[in-house]
This record gives sequence, structure tokens and C-alpha cells, in this order.
Amino acid sequence: MGVSRPVRAIEHRVPAPGAAAWRGPSSGCAPLVKASLAAILSLASSACAIDNHGVVLGRITHADGALVADLYSVGAHLKTRPGDAGLVLGFNRSSYVFAQSPGQKQIAEGWHAFSVPLPADPPKALHIETAGISAHRNHGKFGMTLGFRAFTLLALVRRDANEVLAVRYRPARPSETHVRYCGEISRCTEQPRQ
Repeated sequence: MGVSRPVRAIEHRVPAPGAAAWRGPSSGCAPLVKASLAAILSLASSACAIDNHGVVLGRITHADGALVADLYSVGAHLKTRPGDAGLVLGFNRSSYVFAQSPGQKQIAEGWHAFSVPLPADPPKALHIETAGISAHRNHGKFGMTLGFRAFTLLALVRRDANEVLAVRYRPARPSETHVRYCGEISRCTEQPRQ
């Protein structure tokens, strides 16, 4: 003797010509996008930072001729530094590579919270990672990203400057960073220490 099971009715509606199509609960990725935006906006309302101040965590690393500042934030982060201007709603990692100079104020190596000290000079390289909504302006170009964005710029030098630099930078290994002012091209041919 067989066991009887209840039959589930499946409804399929065909829209009339000119009418909007009916969308069931599994139509497309619209609910996922709405949930993602809601999560990002709730994070953004809970924390905020402006440049290197606010709800921000930073790590200062001294390297070969360089100081590397890695800044991490979650929430709304307004960034106004040259080469890294914009607004991020979500996760942000901004890494700045500064050339060390003799007259530069000494910044303590290690982790800093809520206010990360940075040199007054502009960075010589930068690396940006964002996840969420990012509106950015880099070197005269505007852009907007929804999702993940990674951007690295080496040898960030003003247009009117006459500088020759040797820069080696790996975002995952800031202690291996190398920056040298060469003065002229022939001095930059020497290999940095490994």
C-alpha cells in the first residue's frame, strides 16, 4: 500500500501584454543587493573617520628609507589626502609610503587607535583597498565602486617636481619597503637590499 503525499500547487503567472512582469521571491539578485546596502549603511552609521582621525586603527612601520602607515577603518570614512580623496562606506585600508628625511619628526612604530600620526610630507606611494561603496577622486579622475577595489600607485610625485626615486613596496609586507632619493637616474641603478 502506498503512502499518499499532499500535492503542492505551483503558480505561474503570465503578465498581460504591456504589464510589468511578476517577480517571485527568487528573481535575480535584487534582495541580495538590498541586504548588502542595508548592511553597509548600518556599518556606516555606527562608525566614521576623517583621514587619520576618528574610528580608525593604524600601524606604523619603519623600513629601508621609508615610513609605512597602514590605516584601517569600517563605516563611513572621508578621505582628503592628495591622491586618495573620496568617501568610503564599508571597509577601507589606506597604506601610505613616506620617504624618511633627516628633519622629519620621529613617529613611534606600532599600532595607533583613533588618531594615527602621519608625516606632513605627501606620500611617495600609496595602496588603497575598499569593500563597500566607494566614491573616489585620484589624479583628476572621478570614479565610483560598489564591491571591492584595490589600487596601488608607486612613485607619487608632483607634476612640477624634479625627483628621481627608487621605490619597492609590497602591501602585504610593509617592513620590506624601500625608498631612495637618487638625485639622478644613474644612482637608482643600485639594487635595494633584499
